[in-house]
Amino acid sequence: AIFREEIANAHLEKETNQYFAVLTNLSPSSTYYAYVQASCGNDGSSPWIGTMFRTGCGTISNYPFYENFDSYEGLTTNTVNTTNHLLPHCWLYQNTGTSASYTGYPYITAASASNCHSEPNCIRFYMSTAATFGEQTAITPAFEDVNRLQISFIAKSGASYANTSRLAVGCVDDTSFVFLDTLSLTATYQEYTVDL
Repeated sequence: AIFREEIANAHLEKETNQYFAVLTNLSPSSTYYAYVQASCGNDGSSPWIGTMFRTGCGTISNYPFYENFDSYEGLTTNTVNTTNHLLPHCWLYQNTGTSASYTGYPYITAASASNCHSEPNCIRFYMSTAATFGEQTAITPAFEDVNRLQISFIAKSGASYANTSRLAVGCVDDTSFVFLDTLSLTATYQEYTVDL
């Protein structure tokens, strides 16, 4: 069999008589397309059969790291369900809410649907005083040497929760979430900076 790995219009071929091939030196958090073709000797070869896969998440070590959510297709309505959770690859989420209507938060949404600070997208959380809405968390990929970093972002609360909305910022270690700061949000966009 011949295994082919496509990388930006180039490819690497690896011929083997095994049923598998080990691909090395792949970049973390990257999409690859792998194809296999059987060599049938004098009878020719089979058609190429392919699949797409994504490598595991690596640690971010190139700074500054910038994420404005604009390279993703955001939801164009505020209709949220349990399958949305549209976040960048390698981001994680947690939503402790039990309300079926809002378990899809947080997610990336289009500016036209949520009055984002900048177009075309932003990340949206849903806050409520009702206990069924619970806490929502968006977790970035791991950063190298996090103790020397800051996080800066622009945020606001919905008008009906202005000055009562709280946003907790922290770091996730191997076992828990470590709170660093709790920010009071207003109904007007503001920039926040927190030392990690």
